[in-house]
Amino acid sequence: VSDAGFLAFCAALQPARGRVDFVNLTSNRLTSVSLTCIAAAMERWGQADDIGLPLSGLDVTYNDASVESVVAFRRAVATLSVKHPE
Repeated sequence: VSDAGFLAFCAALQPARGRVDFVNLTSNRLTSVSLTCIAAAMERWGQADDIGLPLSGLDVTYNDASVESVVAFRRAVATLSVKHPE
């Protein structure tokens, strides 16, 4: 997935809009922009009753993103997992 595809994915995912069974985002071109976007989306999802996303299956493989943005992404996943343990 490219940055453009990842940003489109973030825009399409909204809480309680549907059920996602598994998400695997692998890219050699994924940058800090994308990871910052998904982390911000997760903060919004944290306010929802049902996010429809299995957080245990959500992670990224990256080459171009900064370590800080990856850490922030994984922190957002962990925080949201606490709020939505299902």
